[in-house]
Amino acid sequence: QTLQFGAGRDVSTVPFIGTETNDDFSFITNDSEKMRLDASGNLGVGKVPAAKVDVADSSTGIPVVRLSGFAGANSSPYAKLEFYNEDGSGQGPNIASSIKALTGTNGDGSGGALSFSTSTGSGSEGVEATEKMQIDSSGFTTITNNPTTTQATLSLKRLSESVAINDTIGYLNFLSNDASTSSS
Repeated sequence: QTLQFGAGRDVSTVPFIGTETNDDFSFITNDSEKMRLDASGNLGVGKVPAAKVDVADSSTGIPVVRLSGFAGANSSPYAKLEFYNEDGSGQGPNIASSIKALTGTNGDGSGGALSFSTSTGSGSEGVEATEKMQIDSSGFTTITNNPTTTQATLSLKRLSESVAINDTIGYLNFLSNDASTSSS
């Protein structure tokens, strides 16, 4: 096995580091393997990979994957996990869904919120999925089906620490599309 460094090969002019054989490539510090890229393209951090990206932390047992960013304004996104559909048929490729971390709305951007978005699959490549649910720093949850139509928005918030499970504290009002009839 030979580790190779290069500034171009017969299949590419891109600089590379790695093996040109069907062998795994390990990253070692202090005489201990910390990360491995296996011959099938799976990356393991802290372990031998069993998936495309496989992360373990033997010291705490709780692996952390951190997405860091900066956004100072209220409700501004600063990190995003995107699920991308590469299928070129129909309306693809597109962002099928995403989860965004947002700054809080505490006046100074402190706190945080999560935004969950999904796509109908229509639209052009790279079009952002539409937000369907948001959980703010106080736990207030808003679920929106389609804000551009007469379809409803459902908001959920715990009203009091003294409310017990299964207590009746209110009701849901379901409206028809013409908003003239309701039931609760």
